[in-house]
Amino acid sequence: MVLVHQNNSVMKTVIVGFVLWMAPSFLAPDMVAITNALKSGDVDTLSEYFDEDIELAFGDVEDLYSKDEAKALLAKYFSKHKPSSFSPAHQGKSRGADSHYVIGDLVMGGKTYRTYLHMMVTDDKYIIQELRIED
Repeated sequence: MVLVHQNNSVMKTVIVGFVLWMAPSFLAPDMVAITNALKSGDVDTLSEYFDEDIELAFGDVEDLYSKDEAKALLAKYFSKHKPSSFSPAHQGKSRGADSHYVIGDLVMGGKTYRTYLHMMVTDDKYIIQELRIED
């Protein structure tokens, strides 16, 4: 009887651990796609989440750009600074329930850049409104 109880406890722990491990992908598939695109430098996928106008800041770029301009500028930047990884350090809601942010470390060319994404959630889809990559 004690052995059965211990096995049930172990199984519950494994199930809870699995659910918690998988929760981010169940709750925010857009967020997973966005961070994966950022870490691999996949501008095509990342730009699918850009707002019609997006604030960019990296290198000598710092302004509000149209979605197409932003895509071209980021593609040019990533062609010279190829991302190799992205590790989110902080994420959460800001300025209300429909506004989210992610702050993390983007590694490009062996150098780590602090990266900030500000997004709105519209119709259950994340829309990137701001992308900053800082030394």
